[in-house]
Amino acid sequence: MLKKLLIGTCVMALATGTAHAADGAPQQEAPQTGAPAAPLSEATQQDIIVTASKRAQNVQDVPVAVTAVAEEKFQSLNITNTANLAALAPGIVFVPAPNPNNLQFVVRGIGTYSTVDTLEQSVGVAIDGIPLGRIAGAIVDAVDVARVEVLRGPQGTLFGKSATAGLVSVVTNKAKLGQTEAIGRVYYGENDEFRVQGTVNLPIGDKVALRLSAWDFSRDGYIIAPKQADGNIGDFHNWGVRARLALEVTPNWRIDANAEYSRNTNDGVLQTTRAYMPNDFIALPGARTIAQINASMGIVPGPLNKAVGSEVPIGGFVTPEFYHVESNWDFGDVTLTSITGYRHIRSSQVSEYDYSASEPGSFTTYLHYKSDTDQFTSELRLANGSGNAFKYTLGLFYYNLDVNNSSFEQTARNVPSLPGPYFATGRFPVSTMNTKNYAAFADLNYDIGPVTLIGGARLSHEVSYGTFNRTLPRDGAAAEGGADTSIYIPGQTVAGYTPLSVASSITYDDFSWRGGAQFKASKDIMFYATASRAYKGPGFNFASDLTPVIFAQTRSIVKPEIAHSYEIGMRSQFFDRQVTFNLTGYYAPYKDFQITAALPGTGGNGLSYTIINAGEIVAKGIEAEFAFNPRGALQGFSLNGDITWNDTKYTDFANAPCYALQPRNPTPTSTPGVCAPPSVGSTASVQSVNGLRTVGNPEWKLNAFAGYDRPVSERLNAFGQLHYYYQSAVQYGVGANPATQAPGYNTVDLTLGIRADDNRWKLSAIGKNIFGQRFVSRLVTNNPGLEQVVPYEAFSSWGAALDVRF
Repeated sequence: MLKKLLIGTCVMALATGTAHAADGAPQQEAPQTGAPAAPLSEATQQDIIVTASKRAQNVQDVPVAVTAVAEEKFQSLNITNTANLAALAPGIVFVPAPNPNNLQFVVRGIGTYSTVDTLEQSVGVAIDGIPLGRIAGAIVDAVDVARVEVLRGPQGTLFGKSATAGLVSVVTNKAKLGQTEAIGRVYYGENDEFRVQGTVNLPIGDKVALRLSAWDFSRDGYIIAPKQADGNIGDFHNWGVRARLALEVTPNWRIDANAEYSRNTNDGVLQTTRAYMPNDFIALPGARTIAQINASMGIVPGPLNKAVGSEVPIGGFVTPEFYHVESNWDFGDVTLTSITGYRHIRSSQVSEYDYSASEPGSFTTYLHYKSDTDQFTSELRLANGSGNAFKYTLGLFYYNLDVNNSSFEQTARNVPSLPGPYFATGRFPVSTMNTKNYAAFADLNYDIGPVTLIGGARLSHEVSYGTFNRTLPRDGAAAEGGADTSIYIPGQTVAGYTPLSVASSITYDDFSWRGGAQFKASKDIMFYATASRAYKGPGFNFASDLTPVIFAQTRSIVKPEIAHSYEIGMRSQFFDRQVTFNLTGYYAPYKDFQITAALPGTGGNGLSYTIINAGEIVAKGIEAEFAFNPRGALQGFSLNGDITWNDTKYTDFANAPCYALQPRNPTPTSTPGVCAPPSVGSTASVQSVNGLRTVGNPEWKLNAFAGYDRPVSERLNAFGQLHYYYQSAVQYGVGANPATQAPGYNTVDLTLGIRADDNRWKLSAIGKNIFGQRFVSRLVTNNPGLEQVVPYEAFSSWGAALDVRF
């Protein structure tokens, strides 16, 4: 604890905290005066400025479904990164995974879960205008963040590929010319949770400014693990530094540069056993089952289980490095913008699933996943002023991505009579991928009185090349050693996957577009209707169990995913903008959706699980956002939130995998939800899931925030905020597997505190999930049975935060 307090003192010397933009309303990125942020009751009346259309606009004027969340909103709920955006914005769900490269954002029921780095996500992530090629490193710590914009629906025209479902855009604060400020925060809570962050803005003359940020976040584990060194897993330690430089070359030319490095570490996947299944295997007759091993440690499976028996040291890290330069040159009514960025991400994760390494005659299932990603992007665009009747944004874009990953998997059998460790089965697949993308885009708007015509297009050319090489560990090899030899186990049949080395390539050209119109009925009421097309780039199915048969059928190529979207919306404010009500409806068919499925092959029972294109998924639903920020007698009170109804389902997916223990119909059938052979005499089994809901897709979501901020003395204000979140049941497997359907849940968060009337300091007590509602954020069938991811937010926790600003 002393070490953490010393770290906190040092970073607070930098000064840590946040400026206020209440209600999640980000401040406009125009030059700021240096005055302290407005109190809550005043800030809610300010315009919310977003850059969803790559130009600064009031969110109420943008014909896109977008929600902007400022750092204040994150901090008021002790939400420290983008993984918990579901509690702040409609239509979005985050699904964690054992591997940081397999994390999944789901927007409007659309999201890609992939076990390989050679496929992209359906929900894009951009940081300061630069899109990320892979999900690793996309969980961004909310430090000195101006806002996070959640754009729902395809965003292919302006943001390119891999945004077929939506986009999470993180915008950090730029250095401010001519202004000195220091802001900071310290938080301490249960499970020794300690967070300290600080930012200073330093002017260097009139033309240069430097902005420095540093943070250190940590928490002890909360999942009981009797065989781990510290008795638990689930802890983390994230730290990072960021430097931003602003240079005013001339009054009309400004350059902003950024350099950032962070390291996020954890000590294990937060999976506990919900139920045992027949895949609880043993190596030798008479050896104890995993159920017996866990029972000897007092571990009882079930929805409330918060203990695991893993004894192999597990955990990992993600280390993102990020550098970019942005140049804005104003030529009167036209601005030329250049954004160039480089991002390097390394990640490593060790997992172990059967918890029986020291058992005689047992298996030790061990997985070490490594990934190394390099990305370079450059964008040049020209835009005229927003005051013109005809507005345009024209641009060129270049993207170069290199991915290198490996997955060392071994199942070592503990036999005392033989030297160990040696491998009963194992594989060491390594895959690489290079993708180059060239694009030209245009976004056009033409005002004809109260009507604005909307048009946009993006022409893309993409070239990808990938390799896959799988070798096998050999009997008696050292840990993580590998050789191009078959496995030989004395007295046993050779087991494992054969060596395989293949390469593949694909070239793809795409034309994405957007068209529509918006109608300004009055100053505060706007309607719009749009239609659009977007794509997610093609990729390679380099799953670790790739077989020669599957490669011969497809060359491991996964076709691009194509989205069409039709959206209507209303943006409205009433009673002098004291009441805001926004409504959006959407219908979006997705062709060739990239998904994990089952194909006849050489796998167990004649079936291989692979990544293919589902025929079609249709997303449809309604989103409503509301806010009430009264003046007069109710000054200081605020009520805001959102409600989403989503009905995204498979409409053309007849060869989905059957789930574990699903009853098998002996004859082929196309009846949805029935597991059957695809043809007469086949030993494989598939099912149609047409009409069933997609993965990670609750039908209903509700967020509601109620706040009150009032003076209690001449120099002090008291404030409070109550947050209610509801999510209906979610299916985490393809199909209607009752085992992987998580029930709905609701949580309540509470924040109470006092602050200086000028916001120079603020002291908050923050309660998360104060009634202790238990829930899970993923269910998956794996050894030893049905496994559940139990997030920290599924437990009640309390903490205190101090914010300062100078």
